[in-house]
Amino acid sequence: MLLWFSAAVFALLAFRDLIQGARSPVSRLLRRDPEIRALQALFEGTERLRVQLECGSLPGESDWQEPFRGLSPWQEILPELLARMRASGMPVLPTLRRLSTLIRDQLEGRRKARLKTAQAKFQSLFCLALLPLLGILLPQLLAGPAENSRLWWGAVAIATTLGLFAALWIEALATAAARYGLPEPEHGLPARAALGLEHFLALLRGGTPPDLAWKRMLESLGEAGSRLRALWGPLSRPGSQAQPIPEILSRTSLAVHEAIRASLFEGRPCGERIEILADEMRKEIEAQRERELELLASRSLQPLFLCLAPAILGLLGLGLALEAGLAFSELGPGG
Repeated sequence: MLLWFSAAVFALLAFRDLIQGARSPVSRLLRRDPEIRALQALFEGTERLRVQLECGSLPGESDWQEPFRGLSPWQEILPELLARMRASGMPVLPTLRRLSTLIRDQLEGRRKARLKTAQAKFQSLFCLALLPLLGILLPQLLAGPAENSRLWWGAVAIATTLGLFAALWIEALATAAARYGLPEPEHGLPARAALGLEHFLALLRGGTPPDLAWKRMLESLGEAGSRLRALWGPLSRPGSQAQPIPEILSRTSLAVHEAIRASLFEGRPCGERIEILADEMRKEIEAQRERELELLASRSLQPLFLCLAPAILGLLGLGLALEAGLAFSELGPGG
C-alpha cells in the first residue's frame, strides 16, 4: 500500500510540473499565485523609483514605465498618472511614497490570504488525489473490482470527475475569498478605488481645487472604471449598496464629498483628511477580506459533502458489491 501511495504522490508532482505554465482551470490548483509575483515586481519597481528620486538621481524613461506593466488596474492608471504629474510639475515623491505603502499593503494582504487559503488548497489537491488512489488500491485488495475492470474503471472515471469538480469548486471559493468576495468583473475594484484616491491626492498637492480634482479623477477612470464611477459619481447613493465592498466605497465617497464641501466653505486644505479617509477605506476593505477568509472553511464543506463524499462512498460501495457478487457466484454451485 505504501508503494502505491508513493507512486500516486510522485505522479501528482509530475503532473504539477507538466502543467506549470498552462492556463487551464486545473493548473490554477497547483501553480504559484501570479498576482503575488506581479505585486512584488510592482513594489520593487516603485521603491526603486522612490530611492532614485530621494538620492537625487534622475530615472530614465524606461524606469517610469517598466514597473507597472502586466498587472491590472495598476498598468492602466499609474503610468498615465505619473506622466501627467511630471508634465505639469506636480510633486511626484509624496505620491510615490504613498503608492509604495499601498502596494506593500496589497502584497502583504495577498500573502496572508494565500496562507489562510492553504487548507482549502490542500483539500483541492486531496480531492484530486484520493479518488484515483482508491481506484488503484481497491483492485489490489479485492478480487471483485479486478474481475470487473471495465465497470470499475468507468466508475473510477466518474468519481474522479466529481472529485475534480469539487477541487475546482473549492479553488473558486478560495479565490473569491482572497479577492474580498467580489464577483469576477469587480475583482479590481478595491485597488482601483485606492488608486483613485491617490490620484485625487496628487491633484490636490499640485494645487488643483478639490471639486475640480475629484471631477478630473472620475473622468480619468475610463471605461474600465465605470463601476467605480457609478459608486463615486454625483448620482450615486452612498449607503444603499447590497455588497460590503461597494458599501464601503459608497461611505468613503460620502465622506470625501463632505470634506470637499467643508474645504470649499472654509477655504482650508482637505488633503490630510482625504489621506485619513483613504487609509480607513483600505483597512475596512482588508477587514472584509479577513471575514471572507474566516467563512471559507465552512463554505468549502459544501463541495466536499455534495461531490467528494458521494464519490468516495460510491466507489467503496461498488467495490464491496462487486466483491460480494463474486463471492456469491463462487459459492452458488456448491450451495
